[in-house]
Amino acid sequence: MLCSKFISNLILSLIVIILIIYILLPIYWLFITSFKIPIEYWTKTPTLFPSKFTLEHYYEIFNKGFLLNIFNTIFVCITASSIAILVGLPASYSLSRLKIANLFKNGMLTWILISRIIPPVVIVIPLYTTFKVFGLTNNLLGLSIAYEVYVLPFAIWTLMGFFKTIPKEIEEAALVDGANRITILIKILVPTILPGIIAVLIMGILTIWNEFLFAYVFLSESSKLTLPVVIAGLVTSEYGEIWGQLAAAGLISSVPMLLFTVYLQKYLILGFTTREIGKM
Repeated sequence: MLCSKFISNLILSLIVIILIIYILLPIYWLFITSFKIPIEYWTKTPTLFPSKFTLEHYYEIFNKGFLLNIFNTIFVCITASSIAILVGLPASYSLSRLKIANLFKNGMLTWILISRIIPPVVIVIPLYTTFKVFGLTNNLLGLSIAYEVYVLPFAIWTLMGFFKTIPKEIEEAALVDGANRITILIKILVPTILPGIIAVLIMGILTIWNEFLFAYVFLSESSKLTLPVVIAGLVTSEYGEIWGQLAAAGLISSVPMLLFTVYLQKYLILGFTTREIGKM
């Protein structure tokens, strides 16, 4: 019995170790490639450690304005996610709490869901044409608004679930005391579902951070590009694949989201845990 248990634990440990190596190896390879001199990553026999560490690739990408591209991406992520919260809160509250005709309500919910599952490549050109009329192309604010196609449906559907976990008696008591719907939403319900709002904000930022298609179509000036477009440009540059700069850019773009997720994961878990407990 003990021998069988030991073998089972050993096999399980080996599987876990293999999975960890499988996950971490690409990250490690990205890390060491960003410090290698160019001749090393062109050799037919790749090395596990650079023979000579260099910061040349990091200097080169920052000389190209990479720091500005990081700020562009942060601005778009925060703006788009904030708009989704500001619009999604009243929309989800109305659909989950107010007395609305079922036909209209179901139609709205179906349309919101369909707009989220339509492939972005189908709507990007019509959206770009519309935004061009209003002068919102090649504009970070315009791109942030366009990203509502991604984050707003998710925000509405998710926040609706959180609103449904709150007993209606709380609102009824507030209405009896003379509070209106806006006051109830801002002063009572929003603080109650704050973990859910933070969870939606985190998911919105994570979704937009790596988005490529809309940023590639909507932006043209190099000073306004976001990270995915800049990194893709390093793959198809006039000098061929610049692997060192590509690895450095990929590593730098991954670190903020990694730190952001690690720091705020407790809010993400708390948000969805609160929602599930409320359903019980």
